[in-house]
Amino acid sequence: MKCVQSTRCRVNVLSCAGCLSCTRCKDQHARGRSTAATLVSRAISRLVPGVFASAAILPIALTRESVDRANEVAVVTDEARVAANEAAPPPDQSGSKDRMAAALSLIREDEIARDIAHLADDAMEGRRADAPGGRRAAEWIAERFREAGLEHLARTNPEHDGYFHPIPGSRFAPNVVGVRRARSGGDLNEEASAANAKFILITAHFDHLGIDEERAEDAEVDRIYNGADDNASGVAGMLAIARATRDLELPVTLVFVAFSAEEVGLRGARHMAGSPPFDTRDVLAMLNMDMISRGEPDLIFVVGSQNSGGLRAALIEARDAIDANLRIEFDKHADWLYRSDQGPFVRRGVPAVLLSVEDHEDYHQPSDHAEKTMPGLAARTSRLVLMASGLMAERSEATRSK
Repeated sequence: MKCVQSTRCRVNVLSCAGCLSCTRCKDQHARGRSTAATLVSRAISRLVPGVFASAAILPIALTRESVDRANEVAVVTDEARVAANEAAPPPDQSGSKDRMAAALSLIREDEIARDIAHLADDAMEGRRADAPGGRRAAEWIAERFREAGLEHLARTNPEHDGYFHPIPGSRFAPNVVGVRRARSGGDLNEEASAANAKFILITAHFDHLGIDEERAEDAEVDRIYNGADDNASGVAGMLAIARATRDLELPVTLVFVAFSAEEVGLRGARHMAGSPPFDTRDVLAMLNMDMISRGEPDLIFVVGSQNSGGLRAALIEARDAIDANLRIEFDKHADWLYRSDQGPFVRRGVPAVLLSVEDHEDYHQPSDHAEKTMPGLAARTSRLVLMASGLMAERSEATRSK
């Protein structure tokens, strides 16, 4: 006979050892060790008056017939509780959906436009990875991570300094990494990996091409490669997601990475993928945004979906749920897969996709200015990434709980 306190408990009442596997039993055991013995005693006292002369007499003195009769009563009680539980309405599942809806509403076009403009301003000097402008951009992103409430990644390398993860042997600005912890409080170290912690990476590179020194003598010529679409737009989208997830409480940890030195051979991504501060086997998905604010206003390209686990299905479901008019073109440009920061991770078996737009006339030109971008498309793409991440997270939790 199962414990009558919870239909989920598989412990026999007569052999209950205080396992505390039932939520209700926890309270009972807090007041006294032998909840099961108390239940049996009450049942038998109603059926067999006078069996217990005092509270000190234990169930071990019962006859087999008395125990069987007590079991019958307890089974009836158990069945009644089961019926009551089944008749009760299911627990409210709307909480997580409401939090996601609230988070999505916080991804605002005007804030993305503001961040694109800041990163693409001439003061950033084109954000070249090995120049002062690149370091300035990294510091600005770290401050935005702090304002969004992101935590530092677990310190697995003595060279890590808060949000900054240097690229050894180089003069490049560091990768910038921030973490939104899972609601279970998982950590990003070996102990967490052993505890079946799971992560989703949301990434974008912040560096660009800097200043064209050959044009430096001509004051009339635009010589700063501002990189508004490439890739201030992706960083702005990532920052919008970071801000929006402050109160989301997903069951997996979100890792936000602003990669450095993408334009000079994916150096930042190659370093992190080669010496990851987490077990890459625990990464459910990587969603990399690189150029998400030009082209057609309702079209985004996704590359890598064929080998990305459930990411393709999650992106489609997310689009259908929140933005049915957004068109997704899957894997039209297969050659893009290894051209951006998801490439080194794909090579190591991480399910990863690139979200991007077609090349345009301002690609890798000084004319890639903020006023030419479409912050609305960047905002829609960012919401898509957040919603798909949420779906991947919830599905992972459901799988692990089985």
